[in-house]
Amino acid sequence: APTNGFILGTIWIQSGATSGREWLLNGVVFGKGPVSTFHNICIPVNKEDILSFPAISAMDLTNLRFYPLKGVN
Repeated sequence: APTNGFILGTIWIQSGATSGREWLLNGVVFGKGPVSTFHNICIPVNKEDILSFPAISAMDLTNLRFYPLKGVN
């Protein structure tokens, strides 16, 4: 993340996904979901945090956006 803020959006775990259904924040599993489900996420992040999706082919990320905290440069 370029600064402190939030990651907001929707993740769809595809029905054929048998593994890699998690997303990570700084290398630590942050969430994991069952297949064929939507996950609305709101993840607080600090400057230089890294959000990753190791099996991006098993997911559909919709409108995933970063929003900085008000007043943060």
